[in-house]
Amino acid sequence: MEKFWKRVIDAKVNPLYWPIILLLWIASLFYRLGLFLHGVFNSTPVRVGVPVISVGNLTVGGTGKTPVTIELARRLTDMGKRVGIVSLGYGRRDTEEYFGSGKEIVKRSAEEIGDEVLMMAGVIPEAVFGVGRSKSDSALRLVEKFRPDVIIVDDAFQHRRLHRDLDILLIDSRIDLRRESIFPLGKLREPINAISRADLLGITHRADPEENIEFVNWMVERSEGKPLIAIEFQNSKLISIEGAVALDSLIEKSAYVFAGIGDGEAFVRSMRKHLENIAGFRIFSDHCRYLSADLGKIRSDIETINPYYLVTTQKDFVKLKGFDFDRPLYYVNLQLDFDDGEKTLKEALERLFK
Repeated sequence: MEKFWKRVIDAKVNPLYWPIILLLWIASLFYRLGLFLHGVFNSTPVRVGVPVISVGNLTVGGTGKTPVTIELARRLTDMGKRVGIVSLGYGRRDTEEYFGSGKEIVKRSAEEIGDEVLMMAGVIPEAVFGVGRSKSDSALRLVEKFRPDVIIVDDAFQHRRLHRDLDILLIDSRIDLRRESIFPLGKLREPINAISRADLLGITHRADPEENIEFVNWMVERSEGKPLIAIEFQNSKLISIEGAVALDSLIEKSAYVFAGIGDGEAFVRSMRKHLENIAGFRIFSDHCRYLSADLGKIRSDIETINPYYLVTTQKDFVKLKGFDFDRPLYYVNLQLDFDDGEKTLKEALERLFK
């Protein structure tokens, strides 16, 4: 359904899709009404007693929220702060709340706590986590249980019930927000003027200076003096259960690439830039649970193209690392480059504790 929806909204001029477009337009009107009522009747934001950082975006799909959350947690930990992370645990089936350190959370399954939380717990085990259906309630309970110095809330730009001291809004430079419609007719979660609520803007995926350069320039002008940083995601190496290898060390071997993330197409394009011999690929829906039917598709692809190794994302790897594909399974280790925004980010984090 997700793939079909994206195909429809990207081809609105196709008469074959017009009946569906009409339904999406009507649904979008009700969605807008919900946004309006939420803004009108929104109660006073809950304060939890420690600085709160929100990392979010304006569009449906991936803009790098989780990698940025991980990087912020790392930096704050290096500053000597005890970090708490709050998440809904997207993709999980369990509705129970979970609270604990990364060392404890990582023992859970993705079904219980969500793939992104499981990934974050493995990378930053010293952090404490709160996973529940209400981000504000989870933040309150996390403070009561563990007394962190700061809380980071993943994907919380639209969660206005929780007071935040630093609202970081990520904007994908490849998506011209000026040409997008409100969900479900388009990818916008809320109108573009919501940018005014952000404290810091992060422009992602600016590696290609010719791609949407006009929109990027418009964003810079629209920032109205807000701190703005460019964020690039660098693919540095491949990691398996057995260890890490340089990304170019397997360049002559055939690879099979697959992913179940918000922008799987972008992941495949990125891999094509680094791996010359990609024999095949498959894109699954975001937060794919990899049931037997999904694993069967991967198995079938492997039998057909016979790759030397498999490459996926870290979010997918945490769900599949115990599965035997009869050949090496790697995930791509991402590193964030803030270019000339290092100072801006450092100052924004330091101001939280003054």
